[in-house]
Amino acid sequence: MALTISRTSPVDRLTRIVLVCCAGAPLLVLTSILVATVVTPDYHTVSDTLSQLAAEGAPHPAIIAAGLVLAGLMLQGFAWALHRRLMDRARGRSIAILIASSGLAMQTAAFVRDDPNVEGARQTLSGAVHGALASIAFVAMIVALFLFVRAMASEPGFERVRVMSRRLGWACAVIGSVFEIQVIQSIEGLLQRVFITLFAVWIEVVIFGYLTKEGAPRGPDRAGCEV
Repeated sequence: MALTISRTSPVDRLTRIVLVCCAGAPLLVLTSILVATVVTPDYHTVSDTLSQLAAEGAPHPAIIAAGLVLAGLMLQGFAWALHRRLMDRARGRSIAILIASSGLAMQTAAFVRDDPNVEGARQTLSGAVHGALASIAFVAMIVALFLFVRAMASEPGFERVRVMSRRLGWACAVIGSVFEIQVIQSIEGLLQRVFITLFAVWIEVVIFGYLTKEGAPRGPDRAGCEV
């Protein structure tokens, strides 16, 4: 039996719209980071994390907060599209939950302000919660990436995507670990930006190298399908 999916089916059109939004979202997130960086005095890109752009006392926390909310929406849309497409349904479900949870953690962190990174500043409950949410987002993304590599073993014709995902996964794991254990605090901001960039590159690789390509069946909600 041959399974085909109509390109004009409502579900398929919605998936394409979501993927276009996910592919373009990193540019908007980058814009919010750049603007927030410019308007925040005494901010150091290499040593200060993005959270410092919305820390207590920051002049324009809403700018980076908007970027985090948008990033969360991107991850949630990406998770939904992956869940529909992956043939390995069990891992696909786990991957979608992890990535969507990472997005939710980012969105929540946008409204829980971090402690300022200045000498003498005391740790607050808000800062501790913000840090925990950031760690959840990082760990969930890394685990999801490696699960995706395993799931792609069931996807014929996409070995290049699987290999690139594995390489990006190890790079994210190493950089994310160094960032999380804070062994080089003087370049925390740089490490965070490299991690985010690598994960954004992975999303683009998966969108353009896998999700927008014809091939495997696309999950259980196959409106417009013929068998």
